[in-house]
Amino acid sequence: MKLLIADRDHNERVGINWMIQAYSIPIEETILVDSYDELITSIENKQPEIICVELDMISKDGWNDFKRCVYSYVKFIILTTTESTFARAMQAIEVKAEELLVKPNTPDTIKHAVENCVQKVQRQPYATNSVSLQQETVISYHALFLNDEKIGEEYHLLLLQTESPSRLKDLRYFLKQYHIQHPWFQFPVTDVIAVVMNTSIEQMIQDAQHLLKAWESSYDEPLVIVHDCDEKESQSIYRKYQDARNAVGLTFYTGYRQIIPSNLEEQWQAIDPFLSSGEQREWVDMLSEGDKEQLKDWMYREFLQMDQPYPDPGLVRTRLTSILAQIRRFMKNHYLDTGSYETSYHRVFETILYNPVLYRIVQELILFIYDVIDGVAKQQERSRLDITEQALRYIEENFHLTDLDLNTIAISVDRSPAYMSHLLGKKHGKSFRELLRDIRIKEAKRLLLQTDFPIQSIAEKSGFHNANYFSRIFKEHTGVSPRLFRQQRN
Repeated sequence: MKLLIADRDHNERVGINWMIQAYSIPIEETILVDSYDELITSIENKQPEIICVELDMISKDGWNDFKRCVYSYVKFIILTTTESTFARAMQAIEVKAEELLVKPNTPDTIKHAVENCVQKVQRQPYATNSVSLQQETVISYHALFLNDEKIGEEYHLLLLQTESPSRLKDLRYFLKQYHIQHPWFQFPVTDVIAVVMNTSIEQMIQDAQHLLKAWESSYDEPLVIVHDCDEKESQSIYRKYQDARNAVGLTFYTGYRQIIPSNLEEQWQAIDPFLSSGEQREWVDMLSEGDKEQLKDWMYREFLQMDQPYPDPGLVRTRLTSILAQIRRFMKNHYLDTGSYETSYHRVFETILYNPVLYRIVQELILFIYDVIDGVAKQQERSRLDITEQALRYIEENFHLTDLDLNTIAISVDRSPAYMSHLLGKKHGKSFRELLRDIRIKEAKRLLLQTDFPIQSIAEKSGFHNANYFSRIFKEHTGVSPRLFRQQRN
């Protein structure tokens, strides 16, 4: 058995070749090529059963020759690409590729792809080329995407999707090992696996139930299975597939770990995805008030108490981003658009766009709103503390002014005298007059000990309007007169 590896990246070629040898995959000869011309020549001359080709190395002009070549000489095709686009997917379908792998690929991904092709070659030892194999296959990828093929009533479709797209490879591996009595065909697509089986609809539903149970006994990853409901008339695989793809969107509302029928009429209802002006005002008020319970009730009522027909999930995601925009403005108004809050904002934005289940998005958004509200409360508390510190600093810098009063302090920090008095009392446990007196007495003590200034001069420099008043206040505070205080310390 021969395997041809075509890739412009030397490390990719060598890495795949090393993996083949390391896992003892039964390949007798590996052919490595790094250009399109060498690829065509090697296919024609070596006629490998399996090829693994970098799709990006094939130009538009060379595509038809490549197709002709693989149709004539190759049994199974694995394609790799850096472009996760519909155009690349259609090219893979056009040449009936077994796999289309988007780089970067893990060794396990390549290993499973190659092993799958090797097993198919071993099961078809007498087939001369890929065309004869594919002609024996009743259903092909074309049936999923082209509405030009009718099939018998006995053929039905299941659509399987894991909650996490990264676990789809585990599902593919699981299905390769899973056994069903009647003929069935598996078609891995970007985010789902379509299964077409030759059986009755009742048997198909039983198969789906057994399959889901077997999966859940081996894996903890949530799985949903959608089955078609075409009992009355023959329907194309394309139509069955489109209906199933539409129905799988229900997982956004109902979650995974279930089996869903695809015959849902009027599934999506139209909604305005943006907040109305009234709703915007309501959100401004709720955020400003910091009422967490009211916000949670609004979110639950809006998103988690819906009845069918549901809105299109895309519109719901847009509505959630409209709410996030209100929160964003609230953050900016309170200078929270930095640091951990900014990081959390971007994380929640990605959750809204990509999380597959609505109730998880809502929960993440509610918790984020709580964090923002708490952050604003902390900032407001810090702001109050900052104002107090500013006021105290102003007192310390101007205590020598005999006419310094609470109104002057309040004006300096743009607050009312009453509010300023409240903040100072809350922070220091003293009134403004007591704070001012303590600061002036402290300065007077310093001057009495460190200078020879007369009492009258010290009184003036400490902010007292005359020496007699100063002496009386000083004695009330220290128990001795200013003159005696100086004598005792000296």
